[in-house]
Amino acid sequence: MLPFSELFQWNSASDFIADHLNYELLEPAHELPKTLWSPTKVLADQRGNSFDYANVLCSLLIGAGYDAYVVSGYATREICYMDTTRLPNPYVKKRQEVC
Repeated sequence: MLPFSELFQWNSASDFIADHLNYELLEPAHELPKTLWSPTKVLADQRGNSFDYANVLCSLLIGAGYDAYVVSGYATREICYMDTTRLPNPYVKKRQEVC
């Protein structure tokens, strides 16, 4: 377990990362990084890309006892923007078919 009790909660750990690290964009943005720095190096340099952020957060969460994983992938624009306009409305009642 981590010796820092203020980082035991996931929201405190994510706030710590957001407040203490400087974000660097991936270049180019659509490619995976060629290297993944250790969480210690990222914290020492106080900067990193999205993969570095995820790796540090996952390490903090595992140290706090969470079952955490770093996952990488691509999603559609609708998923990224949580756009549900094309999904069926679950609150509309379906018509009863007459046999």
